[in-house]
Amino acid sequence: MEKKADLLWKRIETAMRFVIYKLLRIKLKADAWEVVVQFVKFGLVGLTNSGISYIVYFVFVELGIHYIVANIIGFTVSVFNSNFP
Repeated sequence: MEKKADLLWKRIETAMRFVIYKLLRIKLKADAWEVVVQFVKFGLVGLTNSGISYIVYFVFVELGIHYIVANIIGFTVSVFNSNFP
């Protein structure tokens, strides 16, 4: 049984292939495709980490925690998110 993350990534990669190969009609070699996949993964991790950091920051500020402490906590949570899947 596949993990949900693997299934989600296969769907994202299928959508990427459709956009790049069918809609944009760009032909890529296998090594170039791997670079595109790596770039998209990097971008997705960055976007999710930014969102997580902001949400944690917002919640802690709303709870009355000092904004600098809230920012440190949000940053720490997003680092753990990116490094420990």
